[in-house]
Parts: sequence; C-alpha cells; structure tokens
Amino acid sequence: MGKYPFTKETQDYRLLRQNYIAEEDLLKSEFTILTDRAKSRILQSLEKGIVDFLPDMDPEIEIWSFSIAMYIVAAIGDSYLRRRYALAEAKRVYEILRTDQRERLFKIAVETFNWNIKKEMPNFGEQYDFALHFVNYLANALIFQDDRWKLVNRLLTNSYVFLTREETARLLEEEVRKFIESRLDKTDAIIHIPPSELSDEIRRHLDLARKKVEYEELPKNAIIEAYPSCIRQLYDHVVAGQHLSHLGRFALTTFLFNIGVTVDEIVKLFANQSDFNEKMTRYQVEHIAGSKGSKTKYKPPNCDTLRTHGLCLLRVEECRKIKNPLVYYGRKVRTYG
Repeated sequence: MGKYPFTKETQDYRLLRQNYIAEEDLLKSEFTILTDRAKSRILQSLEKGIVDFLPDMDPEIEIWSFSIAMYIVAAIGDSYLRRRYALAEAKRVYEILRTDQRERLFKIAVETFNWNIKKEMPNFGEQYDFALHFVNYLANALIFQDDRWKLVNRLLTNSYVFLTREETARLLEEEVRKFIESRLDKTDAIIHIPPSELSDEIRRHLDLARKKVEYEELPKNAIIEAYPSCIRQLYDHVVAGQHLSHLGRFALTTFLFNIGVTVDEIVKLFANQSDFNEKMTRYQVEHIAGSKGSKTKYKPPNCDTLRTHGLCLLRVEECRKIKNPLVYYGRKVRTYG
C-alpha cells in the first residue's frame, strides 16, 4: 500500500488507523521519521520534479508521510507548490506502475478512479494489455500534445481504446496528478497538523525554487517586461507548470522565437508541463522555427485570432490598436532603450 498512498484502499486504511494516532503525537520525536519523509517528498518535488520511490521504506511511513505532505502543501496555500507537488507524486507513480503487475494497474484504475476498463477484448493480440472506454481516455489524454494520443490515431473498437501497459500507466499518471491537486483543496479530509511547525523550511525552499525559475527560465535575449499581457500570462502559466491549449503553446513558442529566444531556451521553458517529452517538444519547436518540416518560420497568431480563442486580455489601452503581439513588443521594447 505504501507504493500507492493515494488509492482508495490505502486511504480507507489510513482513516481507520487515524483513530489510534493523536494529531499532537506526530510532532513528538518518535514520529520525526514521518515528518522528515513528508518534508523530503515536498522538497524533492521542488528540486527534482519527482518524488523518490524507496522500495525498502516501511509502508506505514509512506502512507502517513504522504498525508502529512499533502496537508503541509495545502496549508501553505501556494498554487505553484500544489502543482509541482501533484506532478512530482504522479511521476513517481508512473515509474512504479510501468513495471508493476498488470492486475495492479487494473485494480487502481477501477477501484480508485472508476475507469471503465477491460483486460480482455476481441483482437487484443499480444500488442495491447487493456481497453479503456473513450470517455475515460479523453479525460486524461486530451492535454498530451504527441499525435499518437489523438483519438483518430488510436485503435478503437466498440467505444474502447486499446492501450499498452505503459500507455495505461501514463494515463493513470495524469489521473493521479489531477486527483492530488483536487485533494489539496480539501484539507478537512487530511490530518490537521499545525502548519507552522512543519512548513517554514518548505517555504524557504519554495522561495529559492521560485527565484531559480525566474532567473534560469527567463529568456536571455528577451525583455519580459515588454511582453504583451496575453503572452506574459501564457509565459507565467508555463513556468508554473499549468497546462496550455495547443494555440496557447503555439502563440507563446512563435512569439519567443521571433524575438530571439533560442530553441534550447524554449524547450527548457516547457519542462514543467505534465506531458513534457524533450524529444517531441524539441521537434515541435524546431518545426515552428522553420528548421524542421516545411521549413516555414511561423509568426504568432494575430490579436483577432487570440481574441477569438479567449487568449487576448486587453489589459492595457495601448493593446487596442495592435494587430499582433510582436508589434506590441517591438514598440514597448524601444522604451527600454
């Protein structure tokens, strides 16, 4: 159970055991191992982007430290930290699931997430391990940018999408990420530990992580203060690990490349995305830059297009006479000369 502390089975077990552990006990020295592991989980999410899987760790420690970490993150109340932590725990789960028993994936999919999934379907052959109803499939695959996840490119039979074990694990990773993020807004269901006793160190590391993002992810050949509000919002969302629509990614990538940001810098910027694949991201950026595919160098969508898709913010009056984000940037950047 310690491998998957988010499952219904494990949470039911934790709630049963909670009656035998007083909240104040967890701040005593004999329970330090729980709080230390909880802090470690959070710090790893900030510093490494994934929580380590410790196969020899006592399952009880994993179960309780997960709950404590959840409460600390929720109590701190920082959206960047919530997203980073949820993604890091989800990545940990994926690394375990992709090599775990087939029955374990099936059990988690059905019992914890209520997936409509089958282990046997006609024409399965040796290539596939599961068949997932397209509703559950789309609920988790829509944010993936790789063409292989598009429904039109999948084998679909009687409303079920055929999947390999690794593909199923990847979809479960996204389900876990969403589940943890939603739970972080429901601290009433988590052990209530005085956050001041446990969160100070996390806050310090969070501040350092945020500064690292600001300095390392900031494009070296661009003046971020000159970005139009629409692009600045897209940029801030990417840095925070939030999902962007396909048009949002395209608009941000084309804008950055056209103002002199390198392909490497743009690829690095997208590393916080839950569906990040460096090889695929690099190919897409190079395609937009004109060094791959059609060799066409793309420009950002015009403001009318951004407005149609809800990406235009019109936060400043000077935006109203602009036709393209590059025009705004060009005029604004001259004021910094």
